[in-house]
Amino acid sequence: MSAASLRNAGLVVAGVLCALLVAEVGLRLGRVTYLNFSMVVADEQRGWALRPGVEGWLVGEGVVHIRINSAGFRDRERAIRKPPNTLRVAILGDSMTMGGQVAESETFSAVVERELAACPRLGGRAVEALNFGVDGYSTAQELMTLRYHAWQYAPDIVVLAVYTGNDIVNNFLRLDGDAGRPYFVRKNGALVLDASFRDSPWYRFRKAWVGRVMSGMFAHSRLLQVVLRARKVVRERLGRRVADPEYALYKVATDPNWIEAWQVTEGLLVAVRHEVAKHAARLLVVTLSNGIQVHPDKSRREKFLEDCAGCELFYPDVRIRDLGERYAFRVVNLAPTLQSLAEQKHMFLHGPLQEESGDGHWNVEGHRLAGHLIAREICGEMDRRPVGAPSGVR
Repeated sequence: MSAASLRNAGLVVAGVLCALLVAEVGLRLGRVTYLNFSMVVADEQRGWALRPGVEGWLVGEGVVHIRINSAGFRDRERAIRKPPNTLRVAILGDSMTMGGQVAESETFSAVVERELAACPRLGGRAVEALNFGVDGYSTAQELMTLRYHAWQYAPDIVVLAVYTGNDIVNNFLRLDGDAGRPYFVRKNGALVLDASFRDSPWYRFRKAWVGRVMSGMFAHSRLLQVVLRARKVVRERLGRRVADPEYALYKVATDPNWIEAWQVTEGLLVAVRHEVAKHAARLLVVTLSNGIQVHPDKSRREKFLEDCAGCELFYPDVRIRDLGERYAFRVVNLAPTLQSLAEQKHMFLHGPLQEESGDGHWNVEGHRLAGHLIAREICGEMDRRPVGAPSGVR
């Protein structure tokens, strides 16, 4: 290759690099970030966790600014040691709890903290409600979060937020299909941890140096984030199709996989109850709501039930409530109350308010009402003493 050709090639490379640099600087000046591709890291107990200290814009059902604290959960910085004269509430859950569709101050965890502070039964104690919710988590991952992370903050109350819309599926590999998370399996009547996720390609890649380097690049390069975001949008539009509703959730299970998924889920809820009892704390299990359960249009709900022979909208909630009665832990079903409020005010609680779709995660109104109901429940239960674990639970 001649000197002139080398010089021309060098100019082309330099021009491309300058263009990329200008684009990166421009995106930073415009504060354009897409955390969807850089918000998680591999975690030895839970499969993945939120990346400590990451901050930027999360794009999905709206565009929301997200900040993950130094401990790796979506909340303001919290001292590990509980301040004197303080009631601490640890809130466990998935994306519904993390609340990536609303501002941090609008999540139901933040609402619980503000409203519970006014509870007269607290006698002037301060309140901290710590949001341990992580996008995509199963009940098993929430149990591991409690065991390995939440207890160091010495919570007085543990709130386990159950999103029946996918938690039962997420707890059983044959329904879920995600090899990158831990599962519990039933063996001889007991739950046994299946940690084979540590051998999955995704986990091993994330743990390897090349995976850490690439993840760091996605976390810091706005240009890479924009490119990946554009690729995702194109693929979604090319492959978009209407998904059928998951009717199996709303009726007594007959499929062997659903039967097993429910039994594992119930075992996990009892395991959380036992874990909380060992630490002499209080447990409140809260079943959240699915979009169809609280759709403000009654005819829409009736059409769903007409299409789903034998379905009951609150079947999963009642089943978990009945489990709580058998094993002596408190369960609150939010969906019936939320349905009533949504219908009375013709108010959409799921999905962006301006779209009025009724699908997706809770919007600001959904979080506000849920936080209010949970705070009211905790306040009313403050005179109860924690109870010991029921016999036979391991």
